[in-house]
Amino acid sequence: SSVNQTDPSQYVDQNIAQSPDKEKYDVEKQGDGVIRNKNHLGFVRDIFLLAKQKGHPFPEAVATHAGYESRFGASQQAREINNLFGLKKSSKVEEPFKVYKTREVDKNKKEYFVNDKFRVFKNIEDSYNGYIEHIDNRGKSPAHSKETPKEWRLATNSKEYYDAIQKDGYATETSYGEKLLKNENYYKKKGIFLDRI
Repeated sequence: SSVNQTDPSQYVDQNIAQSPDKEKYDVEKQGDGVIRNKNHLGFVRDIFLLAKQKGHPFPEAVATHAGYESRFGASQQAREINNLFGLKKSSKVEEPFKVYKTREVDKNKKEYFVNDKFRVFKNIEDSYNGYIEHIDNRGKSPAHSKETPKEWRLATNSKEYYDAIQKDGYATETSYGEKLLKNENYYKKKGIFLDRI
């Protein structure tokens, strides 16, 4: 990959929906009909660099989260509307959206599919900013403030971070945080989060 390891701004300006960089987003359709990014580790690395540049306390977690939610930038939502984090539209906010079929999990761990409204973003940086706005201001708990800090902001490690955003309503899947932590540990073993690779 020709990713500049010290300056993720080249990635921030990318717009997956309108002008994909063929080298970065070399997606292919598999036999099962699912589109996958052949450079998935590069995607995780790029999002890690973006989150680190933006000052997120857990850039590894953000990158892992984006990879999981967007199939490393190859999901329909990522390719069409730059939504890397599976962010749904709030009924309380007037914002652009597009409807997609999505998988949910009920209390009995049974999967089901529904059509839902997903937020539209201009580019990858806009998607990241929307993610932070989402985990700060939306969810089951009150919006983040000094008086009512969001639990993720009190986390001391990635596990606590994943647990906090799941508890606040980010996902219906019960093993969500466990899967993300397992993925993050895999990327760490691959050296994806080192300052220089």
